[in-house]
Amino acid sequence: RRFPGCAAAPDPQKFSAHGIALHDAGGGRQELLVVNHGREAIEYFAVTQSGAKPGVQWVGCVQLPPDVYANSVAPMPDGGFVTSLFYHPSQGGIDAVFASQVTGGILRWSPGGKVTELPGTQVSGANGIAVSHGGQVIHLAAWGTRELLRFEWNGGKLAKRSVPMGFAGDNLRWSEDGKSLLIGGQKFVARKGGPASLDGWSVVRVNPDTLEMKMVRDAGPKETMQGITVGVEVDNEIWLGQFRGTQVGYIPKK
Repeated sequence: RRFPGCAAAPDPQKFSAHGIALHDAGGGRQELLVVNHGREAIEYFAVTQSGAKPGVQWVGCVQLPPDVYANSVAPMPDGGFVTSLFYHPSQGGIDAVFASQVTGGILRWSPGGKVTELPGTQVSGANGIAVSHGGQVIHLAAWGTRELLRFEWNGGKLAKRSVPMGFAGDNLRWSEDGKSLLIGGQKFVARKGGPASLDGWSVVRVNPDTLEMKMVRDAGPKETMQGITVGVEVDNEIWLGQFRGTQVGYIPKK
């Protein structure tokens, strides 16, 4: 009943996870939302913590429109989600992002409705996404133009503010106290077909209301890990993930 347009579980042989978001679904339940490129859908999983390891069970999906390559996803209070439309494969794909062209925006889905693109959210390379203020505010990283944007509903319309980042912001993650956003991303020289080289990375802490930024770590091209996409607070450390390689790094929390 909740996902009438999704008749079957994802094919494990074709499953290709990209963005993920874990949230409290109420009643002691947690749900994991996953961007699945295997069929370009947002998959919903129930997560339980009854044993030594968490259990994950698929519960449904929302198929995304044709010619869409999504990136990140964030749950909305109504049980739906917003997801970032990174690019349209038929309209230049990743090369359009590297050329800083407008390639997509924010897609929204509410239970019982259709997936629609929010007017006025179009950017170059919509990447990391987060929601605050009960769904009234959406934070978005424009990877192609190295900006952070803040959209807020005001009188039925989305008001937009943006600030430059100085690097290609990737994932957005809330701090453990929920008061700030951590953004990780890469520094590189773009060329057709991909970055010419990975020349370092940055992790910043952002005030979600004022968009004031504080540098947490600014790394150069000789850093051991490259291609950093995310910083996540874990106790007194910030854990770092990467899109190339198999390592997880950590730095002191500050």
